[in-house]
Amino acid sequence: VYGELGRDVCYDGHLFEAGAVKVYPDYAGMRLVLDRMDPCRFMVSQREARLGKPRSGYYYDAIDRSELMAQFRNAEADVLEAVRTAKCAPRDLSLATDAESFVDDVEVFEAWHLPSSSVDRSDPTAWGLNEDGEYDQTINPGHDGYRVLCVEGKVLLQEPWPFPYFPIAWFKPMKKSRSFWSRSVPEVLAGGQLMINTMNQRVDAIMHKHARPLIYVWKQAKLNVSKITNGVATILEGNVPPGQALHYLTPQSVPSEYLQRVDALAANMERQWGMNDMAITGAKPAGIDHAPGMQHLSDELSARHTALSNAWDGYHTQLATLVVDGHRMLADHAKRAGKKYSVVFGGQHELEQIDWSKAD
Repeated sequence: VYGELGRDVCYDGHLFEAGAVKVYPDYAGMRLVLDRMDPCRFMVSQREARLGKPRSGYYYDAIDRSELMAQFRNAEADVLEAVRTAKCAPRDLSLATDAESFVDDVEVFEAWHLPSSSVDRSDPTAWGLNEDGEYDQTINPGHDGYRVLCVEGKVLLQEPWPFPYFPIAWFKPMKKSRSFWSRSVPEVLAGGQLMINTMNQRVDAIMHKHARPLIYVWKQAKLNVSKITNGVATILEGNVPPGQALHYLTPQSVPSEYLQRVDALAANMERQWGMNDMAITGAKPAGIDHAPGMQHLSDELSARHTALSNAWDGYHTQLATLVVDGHRMLADHAKRAGKKYSVVFGGQHELEQIDWSKAD
């Protein structure tokens, strides 16, 4: 969470519509899995999500076939056969330009529907479990929450979903008010960046004209223009004085106001995102040398990013909730099998295994 996965989620949240981690229990391996998600492959209804609270979500991605087989190694034979014979995921999922025959991954689809009312998750029937603790599709869970996991042509897993949220921790630093998604930094600054690109193209064109020598020669001077080269010492002969025979055309330079406008746009984009020179380059503002003033500027910059900071904190609290949910699901699964489920916790001096029923 505080290593590479956390950095990736932070980058995704700033560069795309959101950063996300999906949390799910691997019952066969008795482990909790935290997977980075591609936000571009998570879909919600725009109509449902107009206020940011969709009740259904859909996700598709590629997973290694052997890993999927391992997670379902205790499933029915037809499920294992479906995974074994599923077609290899299309290339557009892996962003590969050429076919990679050494990669054997499968396209997997997952969908959730959140329950329409409150659910007592301590009741086994809410999970579709009978008196023996086994999943029974004929049992009415008392709610309409549902989860489905499938490959093409075969449902691998279908079960009631009693949670009022998706098993996904989201980082959305610039939440849109009428959407499920966030605004990325490129989206926020796109207008200024496109204008800078246009202006820089014009400056480059003018500079290219400056770099191209343009000489005007009077025909009546009867100069041998082939001798006008980059040679160090070249003698030209003509019939008229040099000032009349030849003239070097100097194009107009780029107006300083135009160049200043490019710099002003870049500075405006920094302010638009709430950054100042002290935050970007460590430059101290002129005239501020005492510690209270520097502290005030630092606090002012932090205040501008309150929404972003809250989104980052919210991502971690969501993740903590989902991790606890996942451990509880693993512990209940172990209990139904007559086993204990323990977690490894770092004490002051050494790691120790703690029974989850005592730690929860």
